[in-house]
Amino acid sequence: MIILLSKSSLHDNYSSWLRRLNPGIHLSNAYTKSEPSLKKLLLRCSGIILTGGADINPSRYGKSIEINRCDGIDDKRDTLELELIDAAIKSKIPLLAICRGLQAVNIYFKGSLIVDIPDEVGIKIKHRNKTDITHEITVAKDSYLFQYGQAIKYRVNSSHHQAIGRIGGSLIPVAWSDDGLVEAVQLKKESSHFLMGVQWHPERMELSHNMSGSIGRAFLQKAAAFRS
Repeated sequence: MIILLSKSSLHDNYSSWLRRLNPGIHLSNAYTKSEPSLKKLLLRCSGIILTGGADINPSRYGKSIEINRCDGIDDKRDTLELELIDAAIKSKIPLLAICRGLQAVNIYFKGSLIVDIPDEVGIKIKHRNKTDITHEITVAKDSYLFQYGQAIKYRVNSSHHQAIGRIGGSLIPVAWSDDGLVEAVQLKKESSHFLMGVQWHPERMELSHNMSGSIGRAFLQKAAAFRS
């Protein structure tokens, strides 16, 4: 089973997390692939993970004037990840989007981002520090996340200064922080395609945490079934 990661050293937390869940898994870094190689991989891969990272260019969601409030813009990566989402949607490849990845999915579906949470929302909940911090989330009872964990309250890690603003079409929010920010999305119910986006970092949490291990297992089960 091949899992394509949007950007990864293949020796990082994402890789370790996936290998703990499935030691025999094959991982590939999309960011370093040529266009022909990537096209071939998309025909063979069983699932795609959009990893966390720096900010997406705000011109992608109509806020180009805000670029000075963004960090680490990488236009190559923005283009790549939007192409990966497009391929996943069109071919129904299982897709798990983490942190920045969640934001990329929202942009793909014509949503927008909050450029800086402290400036635009406030500091009732601290979402980023020099190291991971944690805060509580509330999970919707009619969501896949609730099915995985059978609970509506969790503490998750957090390391982001941007968040979903206007929710993109075809997406529904399924988890929120106490300051009202969207913490997770899935596709609307009529879709059979597995697409899950989470704002936290399950790869940096214990597998015993239901917002880590259960999400990873659900994704890998869908990935295994996709090419079977």
